[in-house]
Amino acid sequence: MTLSRPLFMLAITFVGVTGLASPIAAQPATVLSLDFFEFSNPGARSLGFGGAFAALADDATAAYANPAGLGQLVEQEVSFEVRSWNRSVPFLAGGRVDGAPTGIGIDTEPGPIEGQADQNTVDLSFVSYVRPYERWALALFHHQLARFEIQTEAQGQFFDVIPGVPIRFPATRERLEFDLTSTGASASWKVNETLSLGLGVAYISGSALSRTEIYFAFAGDPVAQFEPVTFSPDERSGSLDFKADGSTLAARAGVLWRPTEAWSAAAFFRQGGSIDGELFRQNSGAGGDFSNTEATEFNIPDVYGVGVAYRALDNRLTLAAEIDRFESEALFINEDTVGESGAWEEYHLGGEYADVVGSRLVAWRGGVWYDSRRQGFTDDDGTIHYAVGVGLATGRWQFDLGADFSDAVDTIGLSTIYKF
Repeated sequence: MTLSRPLFMLAITFVGVTGLASPIAAQPATVLSLDFFEFSNPGARSLGFGGAFAALADDATAAYANPAGLGQLVEQEVSFEVRSWNRSVPFLAGGRVDGAPTGIGIDTEPGPIEGQADQNTVDLSFVSYVRPYERWALALFHHQLARFEIQTEAQGQFFDVIPGVPIRFPATRERLEFDLTSTGASASWKVNETLSLGLGVAYISGSALSRTEIYFAFAGDPVAQFEPVTFSPDERSGSLDFKADGSTLAARAGVLWRPTEAWSAAAFFRQGGSIDGELFRQNSGAGGDFSNTEATEFNIPDVYGVGVAYRALDNRLTLAAEIDRFESEALFINEDTVGESGAWEEYHLGGEYADVVGSRLVAWRGGVWYDSRRQGFTDDDGTIHYAVGVGLATGRWQFDLGADFSDAVDTIGLSTIYKF
């Protein structure tokens, strides 16, 4: 089937009038995806537990995970962690929004075609120092929450303006750079031998830059719309740019309750905050010539969590569970409120078995957790993560190695803690 020129021009007119062919409706391919955001607790030990650490919080990483846990420490500690993230970020690469494919050129798939943008990052992800006192403790920390750079190319999806009259969204090329850090202080107070409270404040600094270029080389040609876009300069018809660079202060709080030597329970809250930015749109294609700039915000979700942990009296076996809820009005806010994120949950479960080997304590860990965020553009909801880890404690040193594997991201962490 080929589309006649009169019908094609009618479809193009419809697309231009409704704005579908312009950058004002062509949202970035990956910037609106939450798949690359990881909010897991720092420390390779926590990573090996599958992130179920709030009710343990018994080392220097508690400065971020649950400040109430700092009250359990009896010596000064410093902690360092290096992490590697290997991400596979899904995006819409082409296919069909609706209607039956014509079988011409690249119009052969009946549904969306999902692409994958792969990216690897290695960072010094966490540093902390803890100074305990008789009834309280103070900690300083720096946490690299995210840093990555992603590039994508999408051919644009086909859809029927009217039954049997196909038309194609513009092709896009996108570049996304993102950096988010948290630097702060936390403190805990031992109310009594079973209850500790924690408070903290963090200075969150972030920058995000996204540039989406629009390619619409097939306008006015009913045959060319079925051919691949080569992303040459003469095919470019517009762009959409988002940038945000700023900082915000965020509060955090936690509570840790140990009614017995074996059991502990915890709850925590981490405020997210927002970073100011601007959205710049420019078009010189079927939608007409125009440009505009508007203020926008990048929002970091608030996090609420509860957890429970069990330690066997011989300290060999430890089990932990945690539920975290993330809430944000929208990932990006402008006058159109694009990028709705809403809320999602994470369910964590992990365990550790420790034994003395010679003069060293060796711990083997494993965990599993479920992220309820929708992944990609399929009907599948959520992702299951599997975690493993090992730890070695000797003298005043502790070394931990942890790994977390999922379809969206593979994470490896190596951390050390020194007590003095």
